Amino acid sequence: NKEQWNVHLTNNMTHALKRNTKAETIKEISPLFVQINQRQIINIKYLSMIEDNKCIMLKHFNSDSDLNISRTYLKDLYQKFVSL
Repeated sequence: NKEQWNVHLTNNMTHALKRNTKAETIKEISPLFVQINQRQIINIKYLSMIEDNKCIMLKHFNSDSDLNISRTYLKDLYQKFVSL
C-alpha cells in the first residue's frame, strides 16, 4: 500500500494528490517547499523557528501534528530558512 501525499491548505482544507506524485515534483513547484522528513514537506514561508529538530510554524498555521525534521533534511531546511 503506497503512501499518498496530502496538501493542507491555509483554510484548513486537505486535498489528496495523485498517488504517483513524488516529493521532487512537489518541491519543484516552489523554492519555498522544503522536505523535512520522508512524509512531510512544508512551506518555509510559514515556518517560525526550528527547535529541538522540530518545525514550529507561525501561530495561524501551527497544527497538532508533529513536524519532526530528520537529519537527512535538516541541513537543507536550515540553509533555506536562514536565507529568507
